[in-house]
Amino acid sequence: MSSKKPQSIIGKQSSNIVPMSLKMFKSLKQHDYPNYFGHKVDLVCLVAQVQGVQPAISKRGLFQLSFTLSDLFGGQSIIANYTQYEGQDIQKSIFERNQITSLKQLKLVKCILAAQKDKNLYYDVKHIESVSDHNYIMYHVASSISYHCQVMYNT
Repeated sequence: MSSKKPQSIIGKQSSNIVPMSLKMFKSLKQHDYPNYFGHKVDLVCLVAQVQGVQPAISKRGLFQLSFTLSDLFGGQSIIANYTQYEGQDIQKSIFERNQITSLKQLKLVKCILAAQKDKNLYYDVKHIESVSDHNYIMYHVASSISYHCQVMYNT
């Protein structure tokens, strides 16, 4: 496992980030978040594996990144496909998803892909929940030997 960790664009705005396992997260109810651990919680961070990462660059300079999130949201596998054009740091994309049964309230329909121009690329993907502008999911995908994904739920 690499010692380098993905840097969160949005996570830097919050000092109250609580890491927890998927089991702990699923046992909580939404109204429990603000008082978790006896203090206000801004972000709840989960960890999931990223598999099948397939980056590609077309002749036109079109960068594409596809991967599968495994053992996430009650064992569901989610396929994501993101596109970045040359010269652009942020590119809107469509989030392809399977039906999520354990967290039905999450309707992830939009995402923003931000790739830092670095030899060790990190991808910050913001998934916006259509129900509320105050809730979002953040995936951090590190393009290293061991792929990992952090999921942050803003409360």
